[in-house]
Amino acid sequence: MKKFYTQSAIVFCLAIILALLFSNRSIENAIASSFNQSNLISDGAFIDTNAMSVAEIQSFLNDKGSFLKSYSDGGRSAAQIIWDASHGYNEASGSINGISITSSIGTVSPKVLLVTLQKEQSLISRTSDPGSSITNKAMGYGCPDSGGCSSTYSGFTKQVENGAWQLRYNYERAQGTGFSDYQVGQSTTFSDWNGNNSVTFDNRATASLYRYTPHVYNGNYNFWNLFTNTYSFENSAYGFRWAGQSNYPRIIPGSTATLTISYVNIGSNTWNKSSTNLGILTASNKNFNSGDWYHDTRPATLNETSVVPGATGTFTFNVAVPTNQSAGTYRFYVKPVQENVRWIDEAVAWWDITVPQGYTASWSSQSVYPTISRGGSTTLTIYYRNTGGSTWMRGNFNLGILTTPDKNFNPGNWYHETRPATLNEASVAPGAVGSFTFTISVWQYANTGTYRFYVKPVQENVRWIDEAVAWWDLNIV
Repeated sequence: MKKFYTQSAIVFCLAIILALLFSNRSIENAIASSFNQSNLISDGAFIDTNAMSVAEIQSFLNDKGSFLKSYSDGGRSAAQIIWDASHGYNEASGSINGISITSSIGTVSPKVLLVTLQKEQSLISRTSDPGSSITNKAMGYGCPDSGGCSSTYSGFTKQVENGAWQLRYNYERAQGTGFSDYQVGQSTTFSDWNGNNSVTFDNRATASLYRYTPHVYNGNYNFWNLFTNTYSFENSAYGFRWAGQSNYPRIIPGSTATLTISYVNIGSNTWNKSSTNLGILTASNKNFNSGDWYHDTRPATLNETSVVPGATGTFTFNVAVPTNQSAGTYRFYVKPVQENVRWIDEAVAWWDITVPQGYTASWSSQSVYPTISRGGSTTLTIYYRNTGGSTWMRGNFNLGILTTPDKNFNPGNWYHETRPATLNEASVAPGAVGSFTFTISVWQYANTGTYRFYVKPVQENVRWIDEAVAWWDLNIV
């Protein structure tokens, strides 16, 4: 199990910050006007582990003249260390609090790691080796505001790997994992050199960065400015943030429900109805296709004609539960897809669809146990209450026998050889009582005695109603 720390950026004096960020007041105003402290980077760009190859990281270091272009540790170049950490190798993997970061999912984009190296110790812009006192705290990992850095995480490689792990851990815990702080949609206030600044975490990436560095202007403004302006690392063209959805539905077999989900456009491109759709994740979800989906694997396209960055778009569609669907709870996964561009993996959502037992019954009453002479016959009636969610229909909801010997009592006018009767009523709604009436005959040479004649309802091609077994004791004389 990996230990973790909430990293805090080194607090520079105001004069140094201004000198690094702004060459004049007009530039300061232009940059600040587009800074959104509640949305530092899209989730997609944050966890895009394949945003740069090792060669592209190396080329970036070369172009910037960074001393890291020639740095190596344990036989690996700085570029390789950064790429490996992005992909969850070595100390960039680990589990804690039910969250596991592995090489199968990776950590964060190499671009995020490069920007953090510059934000923390200016390692991208340094052209000469600053010495181990600087590289040992390259990512500021385990270096709290209160001072001092943990020796456990000392060294460039340890810093990059553990910092990468921490950023992804922060990202994973920011939504739907039971934590109470640094959660998507949550608001808080940070104290900085310029006063108190209120932030609402618009997405998981932003929540992660603030948990790593709990300041707006003493770190996260720097991160945003470096990522967006200094290095021109593109924002995600198509970014989605979950905004809300309809409640989990309860759908009886043979019925439908309408579902709606909303997303905020946090990317740089406008969504269009013709190319922005909602897709399903698993083939089994096709079973719930109501027949009016946009496509077999696309329940819906945008409700709106277009959705500009910052606006909210919605998808509405129907799901249908087949009449023979077994009772249970089914998780129906969806995520947006920008056709011919990419699936929006960071915006996966779901509904838990509860399917109650559609066809159930409870015994209500029946005719008395009969005495029948050999060669004679009698008429029996039984009543059941519809305790399910589906209406019974004559011809589909029948009364069946349980054992083959019961066929001996078939007078020849049963609904079917193993179905003494179908409903007397044309239909029986949930809560109402339905009845079955049929005749049984006794062979003239039958042995006298008492015979138990079992019956139970059956919804054809769906289920036997096992909980509603009943019987008559037939006294043959």
